[in-house]
Amino acid sequence: MRNYSNNGDIEMGKKQKRRLYLSIPQTVLKYLMILCAVVSMNAAIAAEKELKHPIDVWLEHCINSNPTTAGMNTCTAEAINKWDEEMNKVYRELMSRLSVKQKIALKKSQVAWLKFRDEEFNFLDNFYSDFQGTMWSNILMGEKLSILKQRTLMLHIYLKNLKEN
Repeated sequence: MRNYSNNGDIEMGKKQKRRLYLSIPQTVLKYLMILCAVVSMNAAIAAEKELKHPIDVWLEHCINSNPTTAGMNTCTAEAINKWDEEMNKVYRELMSRLSVKQKIALKKSQVAWLKFRDEEFNFLDNFYSDFQGTMWSNILMGEKLSILKQRTLMLHIYLKNLKEN
């Protein structure tokens, strides 16, 4: 409720003053949060561009050079092979640095992961086999690539942590 004084000024009640004081910091806080989110997104986008793995850079160039469905599938199949080679390389280096107990655990994990990969690839092949349209073959290849890339990057993280410890 507003009270008017004799000189035309508006007097505010205690609740209104409290709301006014709270609303200013809340508004500032909202703008700061939005600003932080925008800065974080820009930093993430910049970091992603700078930190692209060479295989991803190669794949992007290959697909841009041959943007047909068949060309994309050929590029992605070759990228899958490159990620597989990279995974094996990182796995070997990691194994060379581990204790006997850790080697046994990693080998067991990798054998289980390879079984998962094979079963997942089999499922994906069966799942997408009845889908109509050429884009589904690109999606199938992309999902296979993603599975292999994730494992390779996880092995990279283990190796990095081991080197830094």
